Amino acid sequence: MITAATILGHDANSLTAAFQDNLLSHWNEIRNGHRFPLRRAFRPQTASRHLPRVAMVSIDADRAFHTRVVGSDIVERLHLDTSTDPLIEASDLHTRDLMIELLRTARDAAMPIYLEGVFSPAAFHSIAFTALVLPFSMNESGESLDVLMLAFDFSRPHTVDFTTYERRADDTSFGAAI
Repeated sequence: MITAATILGHDANSLTAAFQDNLLSHWNEIRNGHRFPLRRAFRPQTASRHLPRVAMVSIDADRAFHTRVVGSDIVERLHLDTSTDPLIEASDLHTRDLMIELLRTARDAAMPIYLEGVFSPAAFHSIAFTALVLPFSMNESGESLDVLMLAFDFSRPHTVDFTTYERRADDTSFGAAI
C-alpha cells in the first residue's frame, strides 16, 4: 500500500535517506534544460554504495513496464525471482500489484516523486519503504519519458538498537545478569 506520494518537481528536498537526496541533486544537475535528463548522462558512481537499492524500469511505446536492472537489496528484501521480469512479474500478488501501482503513479507524475508505503507479501512480514522515483529519457530531445529509476530505502521496524539500552542495577529481566 502506498501511504503517501509527494511530487517533488525539480526542487531537491530533504528526503529520508541521504542517498536519495544525492540522487535527486544529481538528477537536477544532469537535466541540462531538458524536461528529463538523458539516461546515459546518469553517473552510477554518484551512488555506487547504494546501487543495491536502485532499480531501472523502461517504459515502452504502449506504456508497459519492463525491468532493466534490479539491485540485490531489492531482490533480497522483496524475495524476487530474477529469472523473470522481477519487478513486474513478482510471484507475490501484493508485491506485484504494489510495484505496478508505484510505477504507474511515477509514470503519470512525469516528475521526481517520493513515495512511502508498505509491502505486505503473503509469505513474510511487512516491509516499510520509501522510494524516490526519477524519470529519464533515452531520446536526445529529453522530452520523452522512457526510463524510471527507483531508489528504495527499506526501514527496519523489527530491529533493536542496543546502543540506547541502559541496564538498571535492579533489572532482573532475562539476560540482565549477563
